[in-house]
Amino acid sequence: MEMKGVEIRKLDDEWVYLVLQAKKMGLQPDEVRAFLRSASKMQQTTTVPGKLKNKSEIV
Repeated sequence: MEMKGVEIRKLDDEWVYLVLQAKKMGLQPDEVRAFLRSASKMQQTTTVPGKLKNKSEIV
């Protein structure tokens, strides 16, 4: 059977595992999205543009 117009992508095994764990914990998709967005925003505000932090700077 040919499927026209369907894009096939490989899923990242770690993301699939994390999503399944969140589902087992009873988290709703919106809760997971909100967590990922807040973590992304926090990371953006704690890094200095153009400068990589080494381990001693992170502590």
